[in-house]
Amino acid sequence: MSSSVVASPRRRLPSAILDAIAESHALAVCVLSGAVIESSTPGVDAVLGEGAGALGCDLPSIATADEREPLRARLEAFARSREPSVTLSMHVLHPERGVRDIELLGHAVDVAGERRCLAWLSDRTEQARVETQLSYLAYLDALTGLPNRAHFTDQLRKTLAAARKGARMFALLQVDLDGFKAVNDTHGHDAGDALLQVVAQRLGGCSRHSDTVARLGGDEFALLLPHLRLPEDAAIVAGRIVRALEEPIVIGAATCRVGASVGIAVFPDHASDSDSLTAAADAAMYEAKRAGKGRYRLSSGRDSTPPPAVQFVSWSEGHTLGIAAVDAQHRDIMDRINTLGREMKEGLELEALLASLRGLVRASEDHFGYEEALMAKHGLRNAVDHAAVHRRLIDDVRSLTTGLDERGLVLTMRYLQQWLFRHVDSTDRAMAKELRALGVS
Repeated sequence: MSSSVVASPRRRLPSAILDAIAESHALAVCVLSGAVIESSTPGVDAVLGEGAGALGCDLPSIATADEREPLRARLEAFARSREPSVTLSMHVLHPERGVRDIELLGHAVDVAGERRCLAWLSDRTEQARVETQLSYLAYLDALTGLPNRAHFTDQLRKTLAAARKGARMFALLQVDLDGFKAVNDTHGHDAGDALLQVVAQRLGGCSRHSDTVARLGGDEFALLLPHLRLPEDAAIVAGRIVRALEEPIVIGAATCRVGASVGIAVFPDHASDSDSLTAAADAAMYEAKRAGKGRYRLSSGRDSTPPPAVQFVSWSEGHTLGIAAVDAQHRDIMDRINTLGREMKEGLELEALLASLRGLVRASEDHFGYEEALMAKHGLRNAVDHAAVHRRLIDDVRSLTTGLDERGLVLTMRYLQQWLFRHVDSTDRAMAKELRALGVS
């Protein structure tokens, strides 16, 4: 047996009720002719500000400056259209409550044979703030304040798309703490949480403003370096991370020690999609752990390709600055770089190579110290800035040499060759010009 539902006739609201609604302060309703208010309830003034609902008020005029013309165009287009309804958002400057987020729900109505918009206005400011906050928290790690895995994954996707479009490289670094479980077991989870917060701060200190540092969960972190000239740049950041996390972390009365194992994968050298890039960085990180922890490893690439060949550098008269002692020190540094390259080609043990590298760093430090003393003696301009460049160069080399393997040594060699001539041809050339003008040779 079937049944049918018969709609009961709808009764119109009594005129007394309609009059009460029209005078209500609780409802913000107005009738618009295009963008101009023809009539309104008192509630419009409560939502938009005193006088906003007055007859003839131009609604877009009370919106923020950048929204006025788009709002006017949309309302006037609705008035000319056959659309049954329209939903708009706008921001208005309430004289007492500041900028408010207003939603307009409009329906087309016929008034004396002419199309009008019956608009309900509601203040969504607090709701919008809550929604924004919830959205913000959904992409943040609550403990450290860093981007979480979801945010990082989204950022990786965007970086990958931009890199493909611009044919540029970028790097993904996977960071896993060494010894974190022992901190939790010995000092408790509160201490472990506090340590993770300090780690997050130190990772931020190792990165650039354009980089993304994220906590993926537990003691796993990741960095995205979107602006990369060479793989050496990523290795420098990784080395800084390892060195920064070697330093003790004081939590209350406890002094905690952890370390970091870092894996690096570079697009497009090691992988061409986000999953493969993440896997490559992860594999490199575990390789760093197996090698003894407290170090970084660069991915060996799609086909485990060997490191690039070592290139040697040669001195030319174009690099001579005319300051005898400085030129001699530059040539000595160049000779040490080439000696290290020859030792690598000869297959010397890693410890012997590291000894040569440490000697090169010491020679560079002595050279920089000599230059700084020379600049101070003669009162050269920019001496402080020049010394800051020296410190950065030495810090970069030390970062590169953290937990070296054969591939890391090649990266270090390539970087040393570049920074020697870049330093000679930029800051040192300007310094030498000033010294020669003072009669120093």
